Parts: sequence; structure tokens; C-alpha cells
Amino acid sequence: MQKHIIAVFGDIGGCKETVPALALLKKRRVGIEIVLDASPQSKAATVLPPDLGPTSQGRMPVDGDAPDAIVVGVSATAVGAQIAWTDWGRSRGIPVIWIEDLYGTGERASVRGCAGPSVLCAIDEVAGGIAHQAWPDAQIVVCGKPTFAHVGQLIARQVDVRERVRTALGLRTAEKLLTWYSGGDRPAEELATVIEGIEPLQKHPELRVAARVHPKMAEPVLGQIRERIASWPASFRIDPAAATALGADELTIGSDVVVGTWGSTQCYVAVLAHVACISTHYGPPEPRLAVGYPRGDSPAVAAGAAIKATTPAGVRDRVIDVLAGTAHGAHAMRSLADPFRALIAPDAPERIADAVVAALG
Repeated sequence: MQKHIIAVFGDIGGCKETVPALALLKKRRVGIEIVLDASPQSKAATVLPPDLGPTSQGRMPVDGDAPDAIVVGVSATAVGAQIAWTDWGRSRGIPVIWIEDLYGTGERASVRGCAGPSVLCAIDEVAGGIAHQAWPDAQIVVCGKPTFAHVGQLIARQVDVRERVRTALGLRTAEKLLTWYSGGDRPAEELATVIEGIEPLQKHPELRVAARVHPKMAEPVLGQIRERIASWPASFRIDPAAATALGADELTIGSDVVVGTWGSTQCYVAVLAHVACISTHYGPPEPRLAVGYPRGDSPAVAAGAAIKATTPAGVRDRVIDVLAGTAHGAHAMRSLADPFRALIAPDAPERIADAVVAALG
């Protein structure tokens, strides 16, 4: 008899990590229904292939539902459907498999009150340890990060990627590229503070800045940030359209320094590509402690693979250090990236699909 699963998505990240495994499950003749979170913050539909299965938005469980398992691409923000389907499934003894896209995504305060997963697919052992603290009864399966298989391929061609990025952005030979990733769920005050650290760097004539604003950032903050960036001199800022036309992974690999929030996926792309990464840890550590980060530091910072900045001056000074060659030399960066190489291990979708099949019984 054919097995049937309901896959639940909110954020882009969890959806992108889960879809490759769903495609494999479909080939294994598992029936799939897709449920998208109803929140305006839910952007999963923008990356969802049209042929995985019937799709609805905002659908809640009803008495007639009888899936053999519920698969959740874990969200950091759009969590309503994730919580509802998890609680409903666990209350009926239905296996609930959560698939994380980054460290601590499934352990945020917004989901701590729900029943939690019966199985959690973590990206590596560190992520698995963080998840175990929050969900000690869940089976933790380390699967890798499916989207990072592409990152590994890009890193293998890093010289060519870097040249292509610099050509696309019109950079001169002597110019350095700083790329800033805003994150999608950061407070307006924090974003403004990051910008306050970047703007004084206009004094460095050979520095250009590409600002990538996250697609799930909401108005009016989105408009305010874009207006602030537009006020920078053309000699300092990269045209946002040109930066957006490049894939984020390519842009990171082609950069000289990356600035990202403590929860930024691109910080880990930078670490793996040996690109200097400055991780902003603004505000009190409680939000980071709440997701299981030791001492409130992100795993990249805790491993010494990224540089922590907690103030605007910290961002400015750390960038200056990188440009001067006094921070994170290439040899040190190679060794510090080693703990994160599991993220680009092959066959992550297969491992996730196998975990789902095992839960199906």
C-alpha cells in the first residue's frame, strides 16, 4: 500500500533543504501533499517546484487526515503551520520529521512550547547536539545540508567564480568586495546599527559594498534599509540589482569579506570558502542562548572560524583588520573551516529521504 506524507513549509530555508528529499521520496512512490504556512512571512512558495504534489496554503489538520508521516521544513519565523501539524501528528502517534536548515532553527523560542519532532534531521553533529538539548526525546539523524552540495561545487571552482563575480560587478583589480547579508528577521534597530558600522568604511577608496537584503524582510523596514543603502555614493555601493542578479553563494565566494547576522547561512558559505566572515552578535545573548548556542556565540564564532562583532565600531574595525591582512589569514581559515565540512558532504538528500522512510516503517 502506498505511503502518504504531508510536507509543511514556512520559510524558504527549510523548504529548500527538504525539497530534494521529497523528490527522491516521490520516485520511491511515496504520495506527497504540500501545506504552506499562511503567514505573510512565509516565502516557501517562491522556491517550491510545482510538481511535487497538491499544494494548499494555510490548511490545518482535519479529522479526515490520515498521513503516514508529517515532514516539516523547519522555519525560524513562519511557524504557525509547523506547530499545528506537529502537535496534531504527535497527539495521534503519527511520526513527525523536522528538517533543519541551520544551527538552532528548530529550537527557537517560538516553537519551544509545541510537542516537537519525533525525528529531527540535523545538518551536522553540532546542530544535532543543539537540537538534543531542546528535544531530548527526539531521534536525531545527522544528514548534512542538501543545498550546500552546490556550495561544494562552487568552491571547487573558486578562482573562476571569483573572477565571474568581479567581472559582473565591474570591480577593478585593486578593489575589495564586502558583502552584507541583512538576515530576514532582525529588528530594525539592529540593522541600522550594522549599517552604522559599514558607512564609515567609505573612507577606504578601494572598498565596494554589496548589500543583500533578505526577501522576507517586511515593510516598512525593507524600504527604510533600501533607502539608506541608496544614499551611499555610487563609488562605494554596488548596484543592488547587479548584486541580486548573482546567486548568493557565488557572491559570497567572490567576496573578500562577508558581514552577516549570527544566523546567516552565508556566514557558513564564507567559512567553507575561506572568505573572512564577520558575524554580528548585537544585543543581549539570550536569543542565542535560547537556541542552544554555547555562551551565546554562533557555532562559526565558537569555532574561531568567524569574527564576532557586537557594536558598529566592532564591524568597522574588524573589516579594517581584514583589509589590512591582520585577521584570519588564509592558512588559519583553512583549518578553522574543517569542523564545518560535513555541511558539504554528498548524498544529504538521500540521508533525509532514508530517515523519512525509516519513520514510515
